[in-house]
Amino acid sequence: MSNGTYAEFRNALRAFESGWDRARYDAGIIQDWQLDQWAGGPVSDFYAGYSSWADLTDAEWDAMSYMSTNSLGFVGYQFGEALLIDLGYYDDDVFYGNGAASNTWDGTWTGKNGVTSLSDFMTAEAQETAIQEAFGYNLKIIEDGLSQRGESLDDYLGTSRTYVDNGVSVTVVLTMTGIMAAAHLRGAWGTLALLQAGSVSTDENGTSILRYIDQFGGYDAPSTA
Repeated sequence: MSNGTYAEFRNALRAFESGWDRARYDAGIIQDWQLDQWAGGPVSDFYAGYSSWADLTDAEWDAMSYMSTNSLGFVGYQFGEALLIDLGYYDDDVFYGNGAASNTWDGTWTGKNGVTSLSDFMTAEAQETAIQEAFGYNLKIIEDGLSQRGESLDDYLGTSRTYVDNGVSVTVVLTMTGIMAAAHLRGAWGTLALLQAGSVSTDENGTSILRYIDQFGGYDAPSTA
């Protein structure tokens, strides 16, 4: 049974990545002051007459998720300079991961898909196109790596892996959307290492790559044929 549509998968991933998760906000887990930081100002800077982010409509909330910027300068789906360089949107010699301590966005935009500035990129139209390209970019790296050993991703889909979460053993079934999310969150090479060598990487918060595969797995995925 599917966990949801492909659009619902992307919405869940963006809510997680951007911090603009309405369910967690409504539950009091995410606070207005945090959204102020990610938005770059209070709600009144964006919507005159609003006194709380709770006042936003669903459409306004979604719009803010694409503009969300964290302390390292990652935007929306948590796009950084390095990935947008790889995808052909952006160019710079010094960027986060290559001499810079954060994403400063002081390089040059190439104009790909009409995106000529960071503000242009902070839209649903730009990022929904770019995230599809990012998924494809990462999956090609994974498939190319697997093919060198005569394998394909199909050989791994449906198989299971186990990790320990707070002392509890959790078994995860590998699915396409889980792999796509893991590659975006932990990198294509980290995901390839998991598949080929069983290397279970963790992020700066100690979260296992397998937890991400579990969290975002089982949604409908686009055909890779």
